[in-house]
Amino acid sequence: MKTKLEYQMMRKKEKEATEHASEILEANGMMSAPIDPFEVAAAESRGLKLVGADLKEHCDGQLEYDKELDLFILFYNTKYDVGLPEGRHHPRTRFSIAHELGHFFLENHRAYLMQSGSTHSSQGEFASKDLMEREADAFAAGLLMPLQLFREAVNQDELSIEYIRTVADIFETSFVSTAIRSVQNSDFPCELVGIRDGEIAWRFRPSGNRDPLKEGGLYRSSNGKFSSKNLKKKWQEFEDKIYTEECLQGTPQDWFKLYGPVSKEIDVWEHYLSVPSMNTLLVLLTVSEEELFETEEEEYNE
Repeated sequence: MKTKLEYQMMRKKEKEATEHASEILEANGMMSAPIDPFEVAAAESRGLKLVGADLKEHCDGQLEYDKELDLFILFYNTKYDVGLPEGRHHPRTRFSIAHELGHFFLENHRAYLMQSGSTHSSQGEFASKDLMEREADAFAAGLLMPLQLFREAVNQDELSIEYIRTVADIFETSFVSTAIRSVQNSDFPCELVGIRDGEIAWRFRPSGNRDPLKEGGLYRSSNGKFSSKNLKKKWQEFEDKIYTEECLQGTPQDWFKLYGPVSKEIDVWEHYLSVPSMNTLLVLLTVSEEELFETEEEEYNE
């Protein structure tokens, strides 16, 4: 388990990677959705070559450096593109390319590949705990969903599964990466939780200037074991390969550490979505902002 300092350092590195991706888009005049990662790569054609092939289960993407040619070669898996019109690419393919571009553009990643001579391969989105992989994931999210375009798109209303799908269609990104990016940049009280192997594997919250849940007394709880009866039921269904999309009503104590005058009677809405390809059950948690801060207002009025 990471210490608070390690966690803060990881978040700082991820933020820097995301910002670097936006800087590249702005420098190349590519700030228009959907972002084309192939166009980004083409701008670096003297030092980077893309090669697409059906890599089956080997990896989703791989970046290697050829010392003799002084050239980086980015391999990407085309298996997800089967059935799509020519020139169109699956969101997972687009994310894989953007992820490998992160290893190409981030200075310490590039230096490592050039000095070590080893190849670098990746599989899946936000599946690794390794810092360099997390940085590359953050870069990919920032490249495909730049903040300058994304924040406005994601804050038209409170988050829901359908709303996130609509945003994903605009940016041609996967549901998982869009959900994480949406929660991180939402102005509304929300949290995204990923369940793997019967435990809470990760949690994401708004990472901007304010965290509405925290302001309302609902603090981040720990990863690992969970107590929610709803979640226990949904995880059992997931293990039984029953993949249903559902919204259930929960309580704050099921998901958060409570501080201050926050009421235990607040409704926490649990939006469930199964992602079998990542062996992950997603839970989008939302709380009415009006209800969350009602307790504080009542106390103030008294």
